[in-house]
Amino acid sequence: MCKKLVFLAMLVAMASTAWAYPPIPYYDATPDNTYMAADYGPLEYEDIESADGIWRLRSGFGMAPTDTVLPATQTTQVDTSIAGTILESTGWADPPDDVPRLVTIVSGLDAGKEYDVYVCFWGDQSGSPWRIRAGLTNETELPLWVIGDGEWQGPTTPIQVGLDMSNRILYAALVGTVTGVEYIEMFVEDAPAANGNERTWYDGVALDVPEPATLVLLGLGSLALLRRKK
Repeated sequence: MCKKLVFLAMLVAMASTAWAYPPIPYYDATPDNTYMAADYGPLEYEDIESADGIWRLRSGFGMAPTDTVLPATQTTQVDTSIAGTILESTGWADPPDDVPRLVTIVSGLDAGKEYDVYVCFWGDQSGSPWRIRAGLTNETELPLWVIGDGEWQGPTTPIQVGLDMSNRILYAALVGTVTGVEYIEMFVEDAPAANGNERTWYDGVALDVPEPATLVLLGLGSLALLRRKK
């Protein structure tokens, strides 16, 4: 193989490796970037377990507001005990809880790039079906993802991206792809649960720029052109 082919093959391999384990930017959902979807007013929440009809902002769980990327591997344990926060809805009350829709705004994007947008939420390995509704537009009924007992349902496959210290699983579900925008709006709500163990733990938003895959395709194309020239 000529030197040019070797060099291009190395580029393809490097791009493939980067694509397999990319640092995916993460944006934690907090009162600073998350609002009530009805009027874009300040986030309304409580911090007590018996909160009913309102989101609970829980500390000591989930990714932290200072986290800027998703965990490195699917089995990376996130130490949530100190600075982590999640927005929670549970089936605490009877009838089950039903909280208002939220919108998390992520700004400062590059309008020249394409972004795969993921909603990040937690699931319990004990079998209880945890769920979340999420979408990039404020439509009447948001798409629903449900995780429980090793099974799932939803419009896209939820990807396990980490674990917490109690073996809960952090998932990222692809909500959509955007391009030519400087900000995105992630609309989120729960789906009423049958009991207190069927929860919604909303953590934040992840944005992936799928450029390395393009580099791989370009590299393969260049290899093909060089072969034809020989």
